[in-house]
Amino acid sequence: MASAPSLEVVRVRPGPTATAWLIGLIRELQAGDPLRPVIVVVPGHHLGLHLRRRLAGERYASVRFLVLAQLAEALGAARLAGEGRAPLTAVTRAALVRRALRTAGEVLSGSADQAGLVDLVAALALELRRRGDLPADTHRILGTGTATARAALHAIAEYERLRGVARRYDEVDLLEAAAATLEAGEAATVAGNLGTLLVHLPARLDGPEARFLRALAGHIQVVVALPDLDGIGVAELAARLGVDLPPTAIPAAAPPVAATGVIATDPIEEVRAAVRGVLAAMEGDRGVPLHRAAIVHADEDTYGTALRDTLRAAGITPVALGGRPLADSVAARGLLGLIRLREQEWSRPAVLAWLSGLPHRGGVLRSQARWDQLSRDAGAVRGADQWRSRLTQLADSRARQLAHLETAGDLSDARRAAIRRDIDDAHAIAEQVAAMDLAIRPPGEPTWAAHVRWALALRDRFLAPDSAWTAEDQEASQMVEEVVRGLAAAHDIEPTVSVGAFLRALEDGLRTRRRPDGRLGTGVVIGPLRLLLGMDFDSVHILGAVEGTFPGTLPVDPLLAGDPLERRAQQEAQSRRDWLSALAAGDGGEVVVSAPTTDSEGRAVYPSPRLLELLVGDGLPLSATAVRAGTVTHPRLHRVGAAAPGGGTPLHVAERREQEAAAAHRAGIDLSRTALARREDLPLGRALETVRARRSDRLTEFDGNVAGVAGLPLIARGLTGPAQSATGIQNWAACPFRFLMGRVLGVAATEDVEDERWWQIDAAERGSLIHKILERFFAEVAASGRPEPGAAYGPEDVRRMEAIAAEEFERAAARGVIGHPLVWDNQRAVILADLRTLLRYDAEQRGEGGWRPAHLEQGFGMGEGLWPAVTVTLPGGGSVVLRGIIDRVDRGAREFRVIDY
Repeated sequence: MASAPSLEVVRVRPGPTATAWLIGLIRELQAGDPLRPVIVVVPGHHLGLHLRRRLAGERYASVRFLVLAQLAEALGAARLAGEGRAPLTAVTRAALVRRALRTAGEVLSGSADQAGLVDLVAALALELRRRGDLPADTHRILGTGTATARAALHAIAEYERLRGVARRYDEVDLLEAAAATLEAGEAATVAGNLGTLLVHLPARLDGPEARFLRALAGHIQVVVALPDLDGIGVAELAARLGVDLPPTAIPAAAPPVAATGVIATDPIEEVRAAVRGVLAAMEGDRGVPLHRAAIVHADEDTYGTALRDTLRAAGITPVALGGRPLADSVAARGLLGLIRLREQEWSRPAVLAWLSGLPHRGGVLRSQARWDQLSRDAGAVRGADQWRSRLTQLADSRARQLAHLETAGDLSDARRAAIRRDIDDAHAIAEQVAAMDLAIRPPGEPTWAAHVRWALALRDRFLAPDSAWTAEDQEASQMVEEVVRGLAAAHDIEPTVSVGAFLRALEDGLRTRRRPDGRLGTGVVIGPLRLLLGMDFDSVHILGAVEGTFPGTLPVDPLLAGDPLERRAQQEAQSRRDWLSALAAGDGGEVVVSAPTTDSEGRAVYPSPRLLELLVGDGLPLSATAVRAGTVTHPRLHRVGAAAPGGGTPLHVAERREQEAAAAHRAGIDLSRTALARREDLPLGRALETVRARRSDRLTEFDGNVAGVAGLPLIARGLTGPAQSATGIQNWAACPFRFLMGRVLGVAATEDVEDERWWQIDAAERGSLIHKILERFFAEVAASGRPEPGAAYGPEDVRRMEAIAAEEFERAAARGVIGHPLVWDNQRAVILADLRTLLRYDAEQRGEGGWRPAHLEQGFGMGEGLWPAVTVTLPGGGSVVLRGIIDRVDRGAREFRVIDY
């Protein structure tokens, strides 16, 4: 092949044919000189990595894979820098668009800080630049007659003016500068050292790109391989390059295959069927390696997470084309979630959701379980102040509980350690909340630099990676730092910024930045179907082939009414190319196209016309309704439903065990006698025993028969062990199971913590509050001896009771246990009314027997200095020791009266 400067165009089918042609051409170019430089320009970095792996089977050197923008930068950046211009970054682009939008009039200026609008205007500005016919495009847009379109054009014009003032160049400027440099002969030496340029399967070529390639062809040999898929767009691409289109395409290296159709019940079963297919192909006669299989789709929301999770459950590494948004990383979610706690008012669900996304390996500060448990016990629901105060109160309450139990001598080492842990952890969480609440307050200085320092300080202090973070998480954390630091560049465009605008810019930066998700050659390739252009696989599965997705509908542009730029035709052609290139990727291998009958929300969906057209070649008429309903048969159309045990390739070990159990059942073998049931490390045997016992007419341990463990000291002592309270005996009589769990095993009930519950004082707190008021009041009655038994309580007694109540109410309010003030006002009035009623009845009852208060909150069996415990001998032998606290003991002439409020 000639090596003189030239521009040549070939037509080649993407997939194995294009790969074989490229490898053969490189071999031919380097036949006489293995070190001859060759540059392969690819439409995306992922294709470059794929081709490099495919080329690794050959002995090659001096072959580089680049995207066109990298080549343009090498040849044009110096020219632009010499003119005093700097590259336009995503941050500075967004800042310029925001400034421009603020001048666009009422229609758009009020939304200038909205990231979605900024993206739309920036994309439209770049589209108009690449189209290269601004006057005609402007005329067509204005012809729509909408105020929004006029405002958008005004904003774009202002954006371009501001960009010029700021001396920033975009990708179009870079392409034009590179072309101008070549056309002026200023980079002849550099261009001559490039070797041969192979432009491999360009997805599109606009005016600036075509000009750049023509300029390169004046210095070096340029070969452009146009993707020939039913001839879509190739004539237009050749015309832009200014060359004639070859009449024929490169001969196919691998024949297209007849695709198989699959209809699934829903997207989840569709994904499971695809993964089963990958495993079956790997285990089958063809032995398809995992890295030679691809599962692609056009709906990330429906299939992305489900596909990743299913592959990982099957022990397969997913390799995502295009990576994943950085916003999905632990570091990004953690930073944004931390900052949002303030606007979410430190609600308990928000705090726990933030913690749930953080890797945790020891310690309390990132342990969602401990924050959940202790905030539940403390009643922390909303507000940083409430978190701090109630957790501190919980720690104090636990400390008093510990001291009381130490005094009573009823404390095991395990319980002592648990209470001390609660105290320490509650204090630690309260201190962490205080530190976080102070740190997430926005900086007082409204500059980009101040906000960047603020965000980085939050990351370093509260989200520093540790040993619990995976290598991928740590790499993503570094990328988050880069995004945050990059926001400082907006200072040159916008000297001041609000915290809201800063956060929107941060969210936008994290959303648009991609991070690697797997490495080509290590697992199954997944991702958007459109990225499969030029790749080749032994197995390709296309998910979600339903109406409305294949082909997709043109999204509504909020800026432009109608279709003034004729995007619909372009979108339809591009959608068709993407579809055909995905099918071509499986040439010579296996192609499966599937569709669900319902979407992820249970709504009916129908197979795409593109799926149907793959099957009509056999001369059998098919309709979407019949295919969905299953009323038609076809040799290359299959249906899959919920996986039934016993059939299909198992996705993981658990499913294989299910299949083995199903096979044993069908063979009439008792499952309890199978190897699976006899393995002590598996739950099947115990589960069978439990189910059968509960279904039997015998009283077993699974129905409440604890005879088998009656000899254990913990159970055998029953009520005759440590002293029991009257409440405990009552619980035992009412519900033995509750007594077993709470009093014997020490398993506390988990209470719900909802905002509604904490609107009012807790029942236990209310009871303790009333007890304290009555204890203080009747202590004064006992000391003073008035009123005499039978005498009514006078107004001064009522006022004294109310004064004591007011003091205790204030203490309760200080502890934060009274609930919402509005509700508390009503409950406070009810308590006071109850206290006045109690005084009236108490006077009547005291008069009946001449009773006088003698002992208040009297403990017995609770330690030294108190009354001894009460021992009750049981009829069958043994005894029960009772202890507790008596609310009040009144003394009469010859008797005592015990009162329980």
